[in-house]
Amino acid sequence: ACGSAAAAGAAASPARNGQTVPAEAQRAYTLFMGGKSPAEIVLELRGIKSSAGATYQKALKEIMDLIRLAIGGAK
Repeated sequence: ACGSAAAAGAAASPARNGQTVPAEAQRAYTLFMGGKSPAEIVLELRGIKSSAGATYQKALKEIMDLIRLAIGGAK
C-alpha cells in the first residue's frame, strides 16, 4: 500500500531511549517490519530505483540510518 498523508505528516513518536523519532524514520521502520526490502523502502520513500548507482547507495544509507534511529540504535 502507498503511504498515507496521515503517516507522512505524523508527528514524531518517542523511541525507546526517550528521544523523538522523525515521521520518515517511523515510516521506514514500519515498512521494514512489514516485510519490505531495503530496496523497496528506498523506492517508496525516495522514488529511487536500485539501478540508480551512487544515487541509490546514498539513499539506501539514509534509509538504513532512519531505521536504526527508529529502533533506538546508533548510526
